[in-house]
Amino acid sequence: MHAPSELVYKGIRDCFSKIHKEACIRGLYRGVAPSLYGIFPYAAGLKFYFYEQMKSHVPANPKKDITVKLVCGSVAGLLGQTFTYPLDVVRQRIREIVELPRPNQPAFVVIRRSAETEMPQ
Repeated sequence: MHAPSELVYKGIRDCFSKIHKEACIRGLYRGVAPSLYGIFPYAAGLKFYFYEQMKSHVPANPKKDITVKLVCGSVAGLLGQTFTYPLDVVRQRIREIVELPRPNQPAFVVIRRSAETEMPQ
């Protein structure tokens, strides 16, 4: 691990070029799968599902009110994030193991270990 005062990259271009030289295109996308696992259920499904469920309980007249839409969207975002938060924990753990001696562990191993350590016994 690098000392806080030690500069690893001089800027975004330097970072991009060093990663590309070290690991080509694959290095630029390292860690994208866990991020997508966490984003996809939230963005593609749960948030829209909860939003539509919230709207279905609102009478016809106030449905067009911006305040009602804002409240429904806020609650939908809150519920969606609540259900996908465990995936963010796993993503953080995967990010942390990059600094460990065995950084090439499969994602399912990290997910299993995270579940074992994070879940109350």
